[in-house]
Amino acid sequence: MNRWRRGKVKQKGFTLIEMMIVVAIIAVIVAITIPTLIRSRIHSNEASTIWNLRAICTAQVSYHSANNTYGDFNSLVNSSPNLTTRYLDESWSEGCIRQGYVYSMPQVTTVQFVCYASPQTIGYSGNRYFRIDHTGIIRYNESQLPSNNDPVIGDPQ
Repeated sequence: MNRWRRGKVKQKGFTLIEMMIVVAIIAVIVAITIPTLIRSRIHSNEASTIWNLRAICTAQVSYHSANNTYGDFNSLVNSSPNLTTRYLDESWSEGCIRQGYVYSMPQVTTVQFVCYASPQTIGYSGNRYFRIDHTGIIRYNESQLPSNNDPVIGDPQ
């Protein structure tokens, strides 16, 4: 019910200025948190990728000790006719995507292998390219596929 006071009607609700201030505060909070969330996702994707590369290296070492050669993704997944021994689960394949990274193994021989992990979308799914080889060392590069001379994960620069 409206009451009259000194000739004015008392109204309930918020003024336009109050609403604009609330919207502006929410916009500032969102502007601060979105970059942090994107950085967190990138960091999480890169950490996951490093663990996946370690798993691939472990599978390669096991496969090599059993077969005296390294294997591609197909060999690591389908390593025996009865499929009792799988070194990686069946979701792995050349070009598979996990946590925003694309995996490829272009170089596989009896004495060495190289596996790359490339971000699907630079700046969104990841900022660095990764590589692991038969030595078990993970290297990274921020602009292209890493070479044998790029920095090692965990080394202070």
